[in-house]
Amino acid sequence: MQELQIFKQRLEKYIGHEITNEDIPDAIDIYNENRQLLRELYDLRGLEDYPLISGRETGGVLYWVNASPKDKANETLKACLYFEIKGTR
Repeated sequence: MQELQIFKQRLEKYIGHEITNEDIPDAIDIYNENRQLLRELYDLRGLEDYPLISGRETGGVLYWVNASPKDKANETLKACLYFEIKGTR
């Protein structure tokens, strides 16, 4: 348990703020939403004979999502998925 406390303290120092008990469920929700949105993105690759998004485009999105804060990535993924699904591409 002491090792976990040390890890938490070091992580808080690195990110510049305290990690509260409320932060953990919020972070879990954000990451779960991110995984769901990425599943929807992958679904665009196999819905039709001609995927709505190419492998190269998918790779670019994944690269960006992994390098971005998940809450911001989720907002952008939602907008992109809406854009693709509505067929306005």
